Amino acid sequence: MTPDSSAETIRDLSRVLVVGKSPINRVVVSKIVERSGLRPISEPPDIAAKTLRTLVPGAIVLDGGPDN
Repeated sequence: MTPDSSAETIRDLSRVLVVGKSPINRVVVSKIVERSGLRPISEPPDIAAKTLRTLVPGAIVLDGGPDN
């Protein structure tokens, strides 16, 4: 990461990036994250890569189910 790109990156440790192909799984995991007091961002794998260019979340949850 270059110094210029770090200025554009938001670091938010209260955010959790939930990544998975299944929209239902993303909703379920996001609700669990919310109940833990954190703020979920739910994305499919192709969009999650773009999200990580601008956001550094506190955690990332990957749904590695049989369809992934």
